[in-house]
Amino acid sequence: MNNSNHTRGPWQVDGQTVRTAGPPDRSSRTIADLGNPRGQLDVVFQANAALISAAPEMVEALEVVDALLSSKPDYGPGGITGFEADALATVRQALYKARGGPK
Repeated sequence: MNNSNHTRGPWQVDGQTVRTAGPPDRSSRTIADLGNPRGQLDVVFQANAALISAAPEMVEALEVVDALLSSKPDYGPGGITGFEADALATVRQALYKARGGPK
């Protein structure tokens, strides 16, 4: 189901670096170096690192929601509701962005 070209997860935070899970050696790959050049508060820095490291799992969850809602028939009994249609549009927009579409 994964149509993304990103490095497969899981990812983890290791100090100022987000890397693939595992020890920081040849089997681990750096995803992002989050150096803190502007002196951000540690809590903000850690929150940003946590969000980045959760990205692969979030993309996977969005793909599941996309597949689930896409499998429902169009409007009508047992079909997709207006709320679900709005949610599906939001999910698809986020996946498009995650896959490199316009920001």
